[in-house]
Amino acid sequence: MATPLSVLLVEDSEDDAELELIELRRAGFLTSHVRVDTREEMAAALAEGAFDIVLCDHAMPSFNSSGALGLLRERGLDTPVIIVSGMMGEDVAVEALKTGAADYVLKGNLRRLGPAVARALREAEERRRLRETERGLRDNLARQKAILDALPLALYAARPDAGFRTTWITENVERISGFSASRFLEGGDLLLGRVHGEDAPGVRRALEGLAPGGTAVLEYRWRTADGRWRWFIDHVTLAPGAGCEGAGVLGVWVDITDRKQLELQLRQSQKTEAIGRLAGGVAHDFNNILTVILGYADLIRESAAPGSPVIPQVEEIRKAGLQASSLTRQLLAFSRRQVLEFRILDLNQTVAGMERMIRRLLGEDLRLEVATTPGIGMVRADAGQLELVLLNLVVNAKDAVPPGGRIRIGTANARVGEGEGDGRGGILRPGEFVALSVSDDGHGMDEETRGRVFEPFFTTKPEGKGTGLGLATVHGIVQQSGGQIHLETAPGRGTTFRVLLPAAAGEPSPAADPPRPPAGAAVLPVLVVEDEPSIRRILLETLSQAGYRVEAVSSAEAALERLRGAGPAPFSLVLTDLIMQGMTGIELARRVRALHPGLPILGMTGYIDRDSFGPALEACFSGFLRKPFPSEELLRRVAEATGAA
Repeated sequence: MATPLSVLLVEDSEDDAELELIELRRAGFLTSHVRVDTREEMAAALAEGAFDIVLCDHAMPSFNSSGALGLLRERGLDTPVIIVSGMMGEDVAVEALKTGAADYVLKGNLRRLGPAVARALREAEERRRLRETERGLRDNLARQKAILDALPLALYAARPDAGFRTTWITENVERISGFSASRFLEGGDLLLGRVHGEDAPGVRRALEGLAPGGTAVLEYRWRTADGRWRWFIDHVTLAPGAGCEGAGVLGVWVDITDRKQLELQLRQSQKTEAIGRLAGGVAHDFNNILTVILGYADLIRESAAPGSPVIPQVEEIRKAGLQASSLTRQLLAFSRRQVLEFRILDLNQTVAGMERMIRRLLGEDLRLEVATTPGIGMVRADAGQLELVLLNLVVNAKDAVPPGGRIRIGTANARVGEGEGDGRGGILRPGEFVALSVSDDGHGMDEETRGRVFEPFFTTKPEGKGTGLGLATVHGIVQQSGGQIHLETAPGRGTTFRVLLPAAAGEPSPAADPPRPPAGAAVLPVLVVEDEPSIRRILLETLSQAGYRVEAVSSAEAALERLRGAGPAPFSLVLTDLIMQGMTGIELARRVRALHPGLPILGMTGYIDRDSFGPALEACFSGFLRKPFPSEELLRRVAEATGAA
């Protein structure tokens, strides 16, 4: 079967061209051809189509084989060229082959033309395959380099018998270390010389203990070119034949700083959760005790004669009880187990209401700037806890600012986009927020402090100057309120905390009225449900002295039995603890709602896991009393719930 062949004939003799075509057909080629005899004609033919082979006369009146070869090179074509000449010296033939001709054939011996063309085509095909192979290798190398450049790792080789001198390293090392590959190869101990002083002894011991063929996985801190400490994991293998010329260490060097930060955040979260659970359990019992102490202190104060020396002593008892209550609430706040009473708030009003107290707190040594933005959105939060957030942030800033320094409080609407960081290695939740910011021009924080700033009991203050609960409390309250915190700080450049609370619709809720005695209480029956005997007694005495008709039971089951056996409206209020043995106060509230849908229910607790109970807290209760509470707070909330206020 004939082989198709497209031929470009560079020949001024039509007869010679025909003889060449006849010989090609005799050799088994099915030819198509174009004949040219000038440079211009050849250029036009090359522009119109591709050819399998060029048969070129060596010398023509206006063109020659050298010009034809040069034109092909200019076009970047690798089409094989066979020179066909009537007379050609050996030196001329050799020169033609050097300049790119595949072969030469004398016109007096055209029988060589077929085999010469076949060989030239085979060689051209081999060159094409070789070029494709080389192109594939280059593409593979480019892909491998792109993959390596995209990964936070570098591959290297080093000489353990030459001070661990790097002998080869991938170029992407500059992206993860800040140093170029050539800098590593200049000599010296750059790789190990910048390992953190606390980690270096262990790294060197591990390397010195490697046996030929052995592997070690090392983790250490390494100081990058910009002076920052980053975590690296180093997979090291000692090549067999260690100690011989050319033997060395092969390593994979990976930046794991982000992973370390996530591990730190996870440990921090687990630590906070564990402390929170412990604090919650202790707080429940502790708040019960404080409730009894404060309740009886109030009863003694109310029954004492005016001017009695007992009154100042009782006031000291109340003061100590309230201070203990404040500490307990901080413990519950950072663990997100506070009972919060949400309402729609205007942050500008919150700041304005706190400004006078904050200025007194800061004194004359520090400058306070307040820059609230008019018309910002509303937020849904607990007013008292939001004030505590602002106060704790200001106190933290006060401790960081030298005399004459500045603290700035601001509010603004804020939008968080996808992927925005929180300044501590985490990512903020996107959305629309209202921001409360507290900035200072103090000493700022280093990277380690910034990573632990919200950790409970962590403090940089001198011993006895801080509990380490202030910022942990802030973090817990903000999280429980559905918000998040952005931190911006650097050593010597001050600190800015931005509390981001979700924007809420609605108008600001009116503030709670100050405590006032109930009116018409004598005709209002109240059912008290409390499993702690001492608290049950103090509630009974306090409400009875205020004129309420009180019935007290020790369990939710007893309360349900009493309510089932009574008429349609046996009580004006159910006052129940939330955490009790057996049935909880929350389950009791659900069942009371089924029996008497309109009966007000007031909950009492010093500890609650709001996430576990969900919307039942708002759906089933008219309000909450946070233990411990003074008697005037108890009476005010009972009066509000019963409508006697």
